[in-house]
Amino acid sequence: MSSPKVSVVIPTFNRAELLRRTLGSLTTQEYGGNETEVIVVDDGSTDHTASVVAEYPDVVYLHQANAGPSAARNRGWSEARGEVVAFTDDDTVPDHRWLADLSAAFSADPDLAAAGGTVRPLRETFLTEFVQLEQHASHGVRRDGQIKYLVTANCAYRRDVLASLGGFDETFPAASGEDTDLTMRAQAHGYRMKLLDGAVVLHDHPSHIRQILKSYLKHGRTRRLVLDKNPLPGGPARRIEVLTRHHWQDRFQLYRQAGLGPAGSLAAIGLRAGGLVAYATGMGLARLGLASTVRGTLQVVVACPGADHVDRGYERVSRELTALLSTDPDLAVTMIKGSGNASNATVLPLLRRDRAGARAISRLLSPAKRRLLAPQRRGKTSVSLLKRVLRRQVLITPYEIEAATFGVSLLGYIFIRRPDVVVLQDVLTARVVRAGRRLAPRLRTRVLFINGAPWPAPYPFADVVQHVTPVTWRPDRAAGWEKVLLPLGTSPTSIVSPTRAQATRRRFGIPEGEKVVISVGAMLDHHKRHLCVVREVARMSEPRPFLVLAGAPETDQKAIETSARELLGAGQLVIHASPEETRDLLSCADMFVLASLREGFGLAYLEALAAGLPVLAHDDELQRWILGRFGAFVDTTEPGELARSIAEVLSRADRWELAESRQRYVNDRFSWNALRDDYLDLIRQTSRAAG
Repeated sequence: MSSPKVSVVIPTFNRAELLRRTLGSLTTQEYGGNETEVIVVDDGSTDHTASVVAEYPDVVYLHQANAGPSAARNRGWSEARGEVVAFTDDDTVPDHRWLADLSAAFSADPDLAAAGGTVRPLRETFLTEFVQLEQHASHGVRRDGQIKYLVTANCAYRRDVLASLGGFDETFPAASGEDTDLTMRAQAHGYRMKLLDGAVVLHDHPSHIRQILKSYLKHGRTRRLVLDKNPLPGGPARRIEVLTRHHWQDRFQLYRQAGLGPAGSLAAIGLRAGGLVAYATGMGLARLGLASTVRGTLQVVVACPGADHVDRGYERVSRELTALLSTDPDLAVTMIKGSGNASNATVLPLLRRDRAGARAISRLLSPAKRRLLAPQRRGKTSVSLLKRVLRRQVLITPYEIEAATFGVSLLGYIFIRRPDVVVLQDVLTARVVRAGRRLAPRLRTRVLFINGAPWPAPYPFADVVQHVTPVTWRPDRAAGWEKVLLPLGTSPTSIVSPTRAQATRRRFGIPEGEKVVISVGAMLDHHKRHLCVVREVARMSEPRPFLVLAGAPETDQKAIETSARELLGAGQLVIHASPEETRDLLSCADMFVLASLREGFGLAYLEALAAGLPVLAHDDELQRWILGRFGAFVDTTEPGELARSIAEVLSRADRWELAESRQRYVNDRFSWNALRDDYLDLIRQTSRAAG
């Protein structure tokens, strides 16, 4: 039987000199087949890989943007002309009989779908011998008779088999796990495989302890994905096996039989134990989502600690922005949060602001900070310096503690996954990330800071600052960062029917026929000034409108509830409403009021306009920019002015005539659909930022 045509595929990335050695070894092959081709797939190298390949005129050179080894191998075999495709890596030295042995196996067995050769260390040291023994034990045949996996450093598949399987799974981000996954999928389809004693390839095994442990960690991370896709029968029992005495006794004997000696075998046992810890750590990180393997042109992270346990504008914007960016197939978007369901996001550990731990630390730190910041009779330089540090760094509120601990966890994710862009809205989290980035100056991750609070310049913790209004954009001189003016988005809504509005009134106990004034905002009186609204409504003559205060619970909620009951009696409702409930409450209101002196952006204004409501706001540059001609403005610091303005708006017979125009204004200017292209451009701009 004639020998099949064979194509050799080698993926490479920035290892030009190693590749030269591999290509040189392929020129000495003793393969007598009809035709052989060597294909090098350059996965976006920035070194002199192209010039090295040019030294070998018969080698086919394919270049692509960096997409990972799986994508590179798929590119190679899809353009191969051979009926058998052999894979090796750019750090190997194939034996001169390598292709001849592989070809002979396929020629002898027309039903053979794939075969794997023998891998040996290129250099013989104690550590490379240890790696060789570990690989020998982990490869081979499972107890059910199936081959464990064919390593891509030395294997071959028939091309039609690769086509039927769809090739390698490109969601594996690195050279780990994708070969196991392909092997298991091929076995599930009933394809026959074989391990060969010949077809030798020399491989540059790890030769330092750190490299070995890092390899264990990498394999543990991708093993989680392999097992999720291809569950093995008896998997948990097999994992427990490594904890038994028999396992370690057998492994010790393996080392002794290989000639490591008693001392060397004990050292190998210790090294394996450390490796298994690293392996388990990798699997644990993968279970937490820290080893996400979704690939795209750009890896984007939208990070928000309270996305599932806080209902504020920050959190809603993060969720909706994640959904918006995910519509672009060239972006691989991950949402990272501090609680909730991990099925569609990554959940990182933190100290939640609404839990006892953060509150206890806050109570512990606050008195200490006050004492240290108290006036000193004889101030010294050290005390003055300590004060400055404490003012900027000591965490005294549960919110700050949550943001800082989330930042520490996020740093771990960034160091492991190395995303291209991280989107943040919290200053303290951004500062923690900046401190960590200083430890890794070669890290290419860029930070996009959405300045919605707003926070004044400077912004040394960001690469690009997105100002959501001109109020902060104009004074920002962009000294060391780039600045962009782009408003936040809101989800398009429709005006609710009168029937549903009446049902909402009944559900929340709002009297029929009474005019309703609603104010939406977190229960923080120093910012949202809910008490001002309560007092101003109480000033109004009877019949007063019914007042609804809706927002996330915060430190001032009890005081606001008490004041509302005392001044308004049954004519008020203070409620922690979900976003859906808030939209329903807006639908049954007659007007919207917010007494904040200044908002970071003012999503609540837009939600009210989108519901068709007339909006009354404090007279400020930002509020006028947001509301345009559809806002009514008043100086809310003047007693009685807000009450007078509320009465005036409610008395207008034409207040509903502009309902559809208000909604159209929001949808055309501020909806996510209208802003989509601008946000996608912003992400790409951030990825190119100088850093």
